[in-house]
Amino acid sequence: NVITLLHAFAVKANDYTKKSHVFRLHTCDSAQYLIQTSDMKDCQEWIDAINIIASIYSSP
Repeated sequence: NVITLLHAFAVKANDYTKKSHVFRLHTCDSAQYLIQTSDMKDCQEWIDAINIIASIYSSP
């Protein structure tokens, strides 16, 4: 399945404590995905990249 990034955003999942280095992806259809990365640097890079791409494709 494909996850569309149109009007999506990613944030660090600070409230998720079962695993470390997890971020939450919110999509325009109100879905949420928890994605685990290998380390904190990788997590932040994913969040930044997703939010940049989403903002480019979501702007008019």
